[in-house]
Amino acid sequence: LALNNEGQVLIDFVPAMMDVIGEEHEEVVELKGRAKQIRLERVVRRFIAAVASYCPVVIVLDDLQWVDGPTMDLLRSLATSTNLQGLLLVCIHRDNDADAKRNMLEKYFLQLKGEQC
Repeated sequence: LALNNEGQVLIDFVPAMMDVIGEEHEEVVELKGRAKQIRLERVVRRFIAAVASYCPVVIVLDDLQWVDGPTMDLLRSLATSTNLQGLLLVCIHRDNDADAKRNMLEKYFLQLKGEQC
C-alpha cells in the first residue's frame, strides 16, 4: 500500500489495522495537535485510495449526530479529496437526536455541498 512508511499511524489509530497492512512498520515521529490530525487524514486518504484503486469502497457511517469535530474534518477530507476515486460515503444521522449536533451537521453538509465533492 502507498502509505510511505506511515502505516504505523493507522495501527496507532486502529490497532486491528495490523491484520490488514501487516506488522512491519517504522516508528513515526510523534506529532501533537493539528499536525497529528492532518497526518492521520493524509494516511487514511492514502489507504482508502490504495484499496479503492483495486475495487470500489463503500463506507457507511451511522449515528453521525454524535460525531466529533476531528472526525468531521476527516470526513470532509475524504469527501473533498480530488485524487480519491472509487469511494462512496454514506452518512446517516437522526433528526430527533441531539438538536445542537443536528444543526452542526446541517451546516457541515451545506458547506460540503458548496465545495466540489
